[in-house]
Amino acid sequence: MFTTNWEPTNANDVNPHPGPTQNDSTIYPCGTCDQPVTWDDRVMRCDTCDQWFHINCQDIHSKTYSYLVDDKNISVRWDCIICDYPNYNSLCYGSTAISTNYSFNLLLDGTLDMSTASQQECVKPRHTSTPKREKQETRNKPFIPLRILNVNCQSIRNKQHQVQNLIDSIKPDVMIMTETWLDSSITNTQIFPPDYNIYRKDRKENKTGSGVLIATHKFLSTEIPELDTNCEMIWARIHQKGTKYLYICSYYNPKNI
Repeated sequence: MFTTNWEPTNANDVNPHPGPTQNDSTIYPCGTCDQPVTWDDRVMRCDTCDQWFHINCQDIHSKTYSYLVDDKNISVRWDCIICDYPNYNSLCYGSTAISTNYSFNLLLDGTLDMSTASQQECVKPRHTSTPKREKQETRNKPFIPLRILNVNCQSIRNKQHQVQNLIDSIKPDVMIMTETWLDSSITNTQIFPPDYNIYRKDRKENKTGSGVLIATHKFLSTEIPELDTNCEMIWARIHQKGTKYLYICSYYNPKNI
């Protein structure tokens, strides 16, 4: 009588993702689309719920699929989207103490297993509990039109209250005024509030009437002296954010010309 001892040499080499059986009598539906999983399909079985899934239904990249079914990576687990969600009840709130032993072993050793790093990068799921925020398109703010007021004053020297009432009621962004009849003895603050930029060209000495000005409100504006001429004319340039320069002129043509 002879006794033979037989020991399997490859007992641990069973692939955890062998694919569906070739027996046509058994049908495994996909856990996502409920369609049958056939031998010709590329599928994965969840290591937690043992449910089969088409890789397209789980958004598994072909490179990741090839990595998971490789016999060299037999120890790698794969969980479906549902089982891969974190259990906040048991993890975050059910436990008050977290073990930190050996948390810095990798830093102390100074070495890194590149195969492990590539493995983690390859099997990183596309679906996570906190989705990445998509970059929002930057939209330009709508252009706000200017409110421009053109007034022939015929002496503004003694009309400060009327000018103030005009500003309070209309709230102009730009005021173009002619025949101001102003001279150097009258300051800007005597006529206009301090939040206006004033550009003046007063009447000449020994001349009746005339005088022009431009008043701009809350805008970055500058005077343009290079456009100054002997005419009763003054220029200003306004720059609004996101727009081109706007050139404004106050000009008066006397009747005797």
